[in-house]
Amino acid sequence: MILPNSQVARRRIINYSAPKPQYRAQLSLKLAHEVPLDAAKEMILKAVGEARLIQTEPAPDIRLQELGSDGNSYAVRFWLTRFERDVDCRGTSCCL
Repeated sequence: MILPNSQVARRRIINYSAPKPQYRAQLSLKLAHEVPLDAAKEMILKAVGEARLIQTEPAPDIRLQELGSDGNSYAVRFWLTRFERDVDCRGTSCCL
């Protein structure tokens, strides 16, 4: 799409793909087979609950992704107050 500068300068631009302030992030974890599924979910939820940047509402959730030969993979989905905090959360111990 080609937009002349004169048209862009005179009109309001709305970015429909911009993230909302509240943002759901996801990460994957792999735990050993020896950790029972219920215990793994409980342990992960406890760690997420102690993280400073992760919101408690809406509640985080844990999903089993894969029963692999080298361990079980879990999807950890949680909400942050702002999109830009995703990098902060993943880069420090504030997350998990």
